[in-house]
Amino acid sequence: MAQMLPEFIQAKASQGEKKLFAVLRDRLPDDFIVWYEPQVKGLHPDFIVLGPNFGLLVIEVKGWFVNQIEEANNNFFRIRQTKNGATYSESQQSPLKQGKGYIDAAMDNLKGEAILAHHSGNFQGKLVFPAGFGAMMSNITTSQAHNSNIYKLLEQPQLVSESWQDFNNFP
Repeated sequence: MAQMLPEFIQAKASQGEKKLFAVLRDRLPDDFIVWYEPQVKGLHPDFIVLGPNFGLLVIEVKGWFVNQIEEANNNFFRIRQTKNGATYSESQQSPLKQGKGYIDAAMDNLKGEAILAHHSGNFQGKLVFPAGFGAMMSNITTSQAHNSNIYKLLEQPQLVSESWQDFNNFP
């Protein structure tokens, strides 16, 4: 079981965040650390996962349904929302672009620690471990992503896009 920081997820978290929190906690090895909504240079990524021989991974969770996405490109998604009976469209940054911003901020912070960065050679100034980012679309299946033409914007392996029934079978 991974070490979770904080130990429990907040009640305000989305269903997708709660489910991913449980999966990461229960299915990652004991030597992994997972942060939920840490502050990194004033930003709040949904999850940061750190493991030996694994590196660092930022995961952004989106609970959008495929029929909410009115328009999408590599930079922004226009999402139809309904709140208090009113429907409106809202432009939001692409989850992968958002994740990239979060990992870049985290890497900038970590590169300042001498023990975490290469001191010379081709990788001078770069982290001594791998770092990456991804997104989880908690309410969109892979087939829905293909059928709605958003899959090409959120290609695997940077994306988990499955129904929760399939996700429950995650090893």
